[in-house]
Amino acid sequence: RYDTWPGSFEKCSLLTAALTHLGLYILMMLGFLNQLLFKPRGAVERNREGYAPLYNPFEQFFSRYVYRRVRHIFNRPICSAPGATLVLKERHTDDYNWTFSWSGSRRTCINLGSYNYLGFA
Repeated sequence: RYDTWPGSFEKCSLLTAALTHLGLYILMMLGFLNQLLFKPRGAVERNREGYAPLYNPFEQFFSRYVYRRVRHIFNRPICSAPGATLVLKERHTDDYNWTFSWSGSRRTCINLGSYNYLGFA
């Protein structure tokens, strides 16, 4: 039913899909293992009878143990207009992606993340 949709994606191979799922499952198993061995020291809800929960347990688990491990890949700060190339700010972390610090250097990269690399902007 979605094959005629103009925004449909090409089908990925079974190997690509299997390896992608395997990587996600490994990240989640490492997160479960980490949660079992080391108790998280975050905020704990108390006296919440009659109120809606503030935190979904799976969202808290996913953001703490899965997304944080690969957070350095996403949300990359740029300091130029997104044209054919763009300039990224270099950053590093000393606390396993909880916080990032600027290293002071910049890197010029080819823009493959938006339509602007085709020259429409």
